Amino acid sequence: MTDENAIEDEAKAAAEAAVDPGTFDFAATVVDRAYPEFNVPLYLDERDISEYLEAKLDIVNLEKRVLQGQEQDAERAQALLDADAKLEAVIERLKGKQYVVRVKGISTDLQQKLLKEAYEKFPAEYDEFTNPMSGVVTRTEKENEERDEYFTARLRQEHLVSVTAPNGAKDEAFEDFGKVKTIFAQLPPMGRYKIDEAINKSSIAVDYYNLLTDEVF
Repeated sequence: MTDENAIEDEAKAAAEAAVDPGTFDFAATVVDRAYPEFNVPLYLDERDISEYLEAKLDIVNLEKRVLQGQEQDAERAQALLDADAKLEAVIERLKGKQYVVRVKGISTDLQQKLLKEAYEKFPAEYDEFTNPMSGVVTRTEKENEERDEYFTARLRQEHLVSVTAPNGAKDEAFEDFGKVKTIFAQLPPMGRYKIDEAINKSSIAVDYYNLLTDEVF
């Protein structure tokens, strides 16, 4: 999992780049198009992901043993060379299988609009409790998984910019809500997690971007 501080640092860096004097576009800012964007490498075969993680873990474990003094110099050098070579081979093979998902930040107003849309589609329901002593009625909103899932899917839809295939073909058509739901339903869990992580990162970047542009204007 990615460190939260690293996510915040990357988000802030993207926001700062978006308002850099050499690239800043006020017209684009007004219509939300200048919000920071992020690329997410995506692999559809979970076996490839597992092999990559195993190769990385081999190197981490070897380095731990070295620090603990459990490896002789010659053994350490050869083991690390072998592990590095294995990882490089996996990375090279993955290059031809990599999809790139591009996500963008969205405005707070749009997020609120999507939340309102979700509540209109799945109205709130409440549990009520009447205090027998005071007669005061307390209302607690019931959880609604369908509404939560709908809101999450709409957020994903609005954040998606494009998906580029290994052969360079690009899909930028995500107006079909059903298509977006199908995509995320079929993605490997790690791929879904990485895209959601980038969406979260873009939200942090938008907040910071707004702070920076408020300071400018």
